[in-house]
Amino acid sequence: MKTEHLALAKKILVAYWLSVFVCALLFIDSSFAQKYILFGGLIFLAHVIETFLFDKVLQAHSDNVFRDKLLMLPFGFVIPAELKLKAKQNDQ
Repeated sequence: MKTEHLALAKKILVAYWLSVFVCALLFIDSSFAQKYILFGGLIFLAHVIETFLFDKVLQAHSDNVFRDKLLMLPFGFVIPAELKLKAKQNDQ
């Protein structure tokens, strides 16, 4: 993956989480909003699981593991991919 792709993925994820937040605040009464929020919760749970799966990658490539684990909650696999890419670019 390129840096531009990772930046785009971060922007898309920010837009997604904002849409879940707005849906939770404004449209909680509709059944679509409830399903959308539930789906957002499942994605958040997947990101929590990813923090455990990518622990070795974070330990190897991160300056601040705690910060990167917190960043993985909204951004998921994008953070370890970004760390790997930065390490690869530093090696060259």
